[in-house]
Amino acid sequence: MFRLEKVFQNDDSGYILFTSVFKLVLIFSSIYVFLILNKNTVYDLLNYEIFIESKFFLFSVLFLSYLTISIFFNGNKREYKSNFISFIKEDILNFFVANIFTLATLFILNNENIFGLEFLYLSIYIVFISAILKIIFNNIYNSLI
Repeated sequence: MFRLEKVFQNDDSGYILFTSVFKLVLIFSSIYVFLILNKNTVYDLLNYEIFIESKFFLFSVLFLSYLTISIFFNGNKREYKSNFISFIKEDILNFFVANIFTLATLFILNNENIFGLEFLYLSIYIVFISAILKIIFNNIYNSLI
């Protein structure tokens, strides 16, 4: 019988990779749902053209690209840390680094029409989703160990 303890004998890098990829997919889908439901209904969730034509499309693509680079650049850890300080040091720091690089790129491209309450709500929403994911991943990790 296959036991998951064998996976965690040497290090937790497989679990960290899984959580990072899952986090990126969920953040992208959360941004997509947020942007669609911002001015539309649930029935428009499968209309991808609304997302592509929104003013946050370029922001979301750049943000996820920089977040991916930031996560995997800092992701050479061998041990999963489940405390709140690691959430601030890893997730929130990666979020702010990706946000700064995204806003700098948008400033260079003269795409300044994203600043407003929607941007603030989207940022708070992403941090909230990341916090919930950290709690879920901590519970999964504790049950696996």
